[in-house]
Amino acid sequence: MDFRAFGIIPAAGSGLRTSLPLPKQFCLVAGRPLIAYTLKRFDRLPWMEEIYVAISEDWKDYMETLITQCKLTKIRLILGGTTRHRSIRNCIEELNRKFDTESSISGDSGNQVVIVHDAVRPFVDEDTLKQIAVAAKEHGASGAIRPLVSTVIASDENGILDHSLVRSKYRESHTPQAFRHSIIKTAYEKISEYDLDYGTECLHLALEYTGTKAKLLEAPDEVWKVTYRKDFFAAESIATENFSLVGLIMDDSTALTKHLQVALKEKNLQVGTTTAEITKLSEEVNCIILHKVTPTIDSISTSCYQAIDLLQQHSSYGGVITCIVSGVELNKTWHQVQRLAQQITTDIKLLQVYFVIIADQDIHIKEDSARLIKASNMVASLVYSRNQHLNGQVFVV
Repeated sequence: MDFRAFGIIPAAGSGLRTSLPLPKQFCLVAGRPLIAYTLKRFDRLPWMEEIYVAISEDWKDYMETLITQCKLTKIRLILGGTTRHRSIRNCIEELNRKFDTESSISGDSGNQVVIVHDAVRPFVDEDTLKQIAVAAKEHGASGAIRPLVSTVIASDENGILDHSLVRSKYRESHTPQAFRHSIIKTAYEKISEYDLDYGTECLHLALEYTGTKAKLLEAPDEVWKVTYRKDFFAAESIATENFSLVGLIMDDSTALTKHLQVALKEKNLQVGTTTAEITKLSEEVNCIILHKVTPTIDSISTSCYQAIDLLQQHSSYGGVITCIVSGVELNKTWHQVQRLAQQITTDIKLLQVYFVIIADQDIHIKEDSARLIKASNMVASLVYSRNQHLNGQVFVV
């Protein structure tokens, strides 16, 4: 890239349209805050220098903790405003101060591109971000667009159809959108109070206040926005299937391994590594399934905390650990495992831990065993659903 790239992510909104108790950007999707996916997309781009995230004061401590836990290195938190444009303007002003103090650029804003993206569009891909940024460098401004899904109509004051638009002539505006710094800086210096309070479209500001006509680029469906409660179901499915790589740590039992692999495949979950040693797991793994045969509680605890350490080191999104315990006496083991589960869920955040006990089970069971199949299906469902309400629970097969 022959220019410097910076991101702005307004995330101070309250998410009223979802009717949820939390702002939607902080709601959990596959066990992780929605905004974590978006921030990681930006943070891992080698050509992105910094990302300015506008947040409300109430969520400052939460975001600082999330940044640390997700190992994000390029995020800068900025106090947001009461509207989207006011939040973006606060970030622009912080960028202005940064550039003004950098002697290397001598006040010349011609070599910086600013990418604006919504916090609740978590699945945007790098190619789209790069294409939008390059187009902005060339044209001054650029934005992602998608075809209209429905016809747009207008009614008169009595609710009677007045006219409809020719759908083929119009497009939906999405983010990411990008601008040469000088253009977006000028636009927000000139912006009216009305646009600050009621406007939402940054490309309009560039056109209205600087005369810059944005280059519009057709974007893939991955730029879609989580807007309503129903959108979380789609986001959950996408996140689970695209961001889950399962590692199997098996003490023994070819039969159980086989059934687990089948059950995980049926859930569209990818198995990355099958091994007997945690240290041999791929760094890309973010879901670990442990199998312990006739273990002591100390052995179970040690393996679980080793798996936790690995996920905390390598998984920026948290992760899931499911421990299968077989060949044990139920009455004694269940209480011990329950205490361990409570301890782990108290100590560890952003990770989910489940336990499945196959009681009094001979591990060398024939391969078509209904109990092994049932246990495998249960484990696959736990890994797929990542249900927060089941975190720390102990299940018995």
